[in-house]
Amino acid sequence: MAEEQSTLNALAFIYIGFAHSTDGDLAPEEMKTLAAHIKEWQPNADLKQIGEVLQEAVALYRATDPLDRTDAFRRHGEAIKEQLDTNARVMVLADLEAISKADGEITQGEREFIEAMKQILDVEG
Repeated sequence: MAEEQSTLNALAFIYIGFAHSTDGDLAPEEMKTLAAHIKEWQPNADLKQIGEVLQEAVALYRATDPLDRTDAFRRHGEAIKEQLDTNARVMVLADLEAISKADGEITQGEREFIEAMKQILDVEG
């Protein structure tokens, strides 16, 4: 259970950070999409629990110095790599793709983030 929560927290941090750091904005559409994808990772959780996970991730992201965020993304990605099998890691990348499309515009920063995460998660594509 603790490992599942750790994975969920890492995913939430990456998804929140991805949505914000790649274009400097966390659009409502992106937040809604990433919340839905977090929910898919823990289908038995109620909306309150998902909200708490997201609030914690937002607080941690905001508390992380912008100069340290790249390292934080890498650490969380490496933790996910250790905790999830290849198919699940492919799903993480699919989630990032969906989040990038949520606001109707896929930025170069989003593409670069996804490429970097592919390498961290050791997923071809």
